[in-house]
Order: sequence, then structure tokens, then C-alpha cells
Amino acid sequence: MLLSSRARFVLWSNYIKAYTDTAISNDEFVLYLQPKFDSAQDRIKGAEALCRWNYKKKELLSPAKFIPFFEKDGSVGKIDDIVLRKVCEALQKWKKEGKPLYPVSVNLSRIRLYDNAIIDHLTGIVDSYGVDHELIDFELTESAYYDNTEHMISTLAELRKRGFKLSMDDFGTGYSSLSLLTCMPIDTLKIDKSFVDKIGGSTEKEEDLLVLKHIISLAEDLGFSCLAEGAETKEQVERLGGLGCSTIQGYYYSKPITVEDYEQKYL
Repeated sequence: MLLSSRARFVLWSNYIKAYTDTAISNDEFVLYLQPKFDSAQDRIKGAEALCRWNYKKKELLSPAKFIPFFEKDGSVGKIDDIVLRKVCEALQKWKKEGKPLYPVSVNLSRIRLYDNAIIDHLTGIVDSYGVDHELIDFELTESAYYDNTEHMISTLAELRKRGFKLSMDDFGTGYSSLSLLTCMPIDTLKIDKSFVDKIGGSTEKEEDLLVLKHIISLAEDLGFSCLAEGAETKEQVERLGGLGCSTIQGYYYSKPITVEDYEQKYL
């Protein structure tokens, strides 16, 4: 008898929950980095840390296969911490070797902001590796609604006060809000790929360009940097640059790559 998609989802979710600690102890979660580029100067500006699951050391799973389950049961913090530690380990190594250091962004789910100890917890991880705070950019993800805006802003402000960089990921989707922008203590606004997909091709519409133009202009007026995600073609990169956004992350420059490949190609 074939199981319904819902039943398969529940079985996989329960299995992941039961196997997570074993996967962590087996070091199955692998760090990948996707470079960020300054298209105007054609140089690297940093990277985003991404997680892949080397499931039982046999199959490499993308985040879409496991992150939603961890977010649902509240254990996503375990994975975020693994990624942060691996990023700090890499930065520590590169510092000792005298290689150039660029900021690396790591995810910070809104779910974790309910933890009153989160600021000291994250700071403690970074400090244990002797990594400069300005090299860590926490990306506030839109995966969960957060109903205590005042507490969220206070927490983010304290992280920024301690020297960390802050970004709002996937702006324009999920639970991001224009009303929050005037009080959010962030450094970078990341434009979601869904907006970038609509430009630079034969189906491009003037309305889509206008939306992007005003998002970029708004970010600039509020004192934020702007980064566009998901650029895959030269035309998209040129369009974004013409609209005032020259910091690009996407397959046009590089797909997510291993730490070793990142080091060899860009450091």
C-alpha cells in the first residue's frame, strides 16, 4: 500500500528527529560557501555559509530536504551552531595562514530569538575561535513569524553593538515587513531571488524593474547596503548594477562550493 505524501512527510520528519544527534556526532553536516561579488569592481566581497547533509556519508542532501523539519521542531539552532563553528574554524585557520579575510554570513532563525541567552551563546562561540566579530554577518531568516518585535529589535541591536554585521534575508517574502525597516538595526538588505528572476530576459516587464529600483533606493535611503540573490546571467548582473545594486550572489559568479574550493579560488 502506497503512503500518502503527508504520511511520508511525517515518517521522514520523525526519522530525522530521531537521527539528528547521531548525524551530528558523525559530523555529517558539511559547510559550503557561496561567494558574494562586487560586480562594479569584479572582486569578491565575502560569502554566505550554507549547510549540506552528507547523510550517512552516502548522499549529499540540500537544505530543502532537512531544514524545514528542524525549523518545525525547534532544533534548527543545533545546525546553525554547527555552521557557525565551522565558519569560525575556517576563519581562524585563514587568519593564522595570513590569508585575506572576508565576512561570512550565517543564518539566524527568528525562532532562536526567543532564547534570552542567545546573544552570549553566539558571542561565546565566535570568541572561542578568536574571530573578529565584524567577520560574522548574521542573516535573519524569514522562516518563522516572530510576535515580539520589541524583543527581536533589542536582541539584534545588542548583537550589532558587539560588532557583528546583520542582514535581512529574502526581503520581500515570508514575514519581512516594510514597517519593520525603519527600526531594524541591520546592515544589509538581501533582495530575494524571485525578484531577480524577473529581469534581464525576454519576459522582463517595466513594473518588475520599478519594484527593484524602489527596493534598492529604499535601502540606500535608510542607510542599508543592498545585495541581490540568485543572479544567473550577465544581463541580470548588468541590470542590477544599473539600478544601483552591485553586490551580487548567484550562479553567474559561483554556485555554493566546498570550503577547500573557496580557499583555493578566492583567498
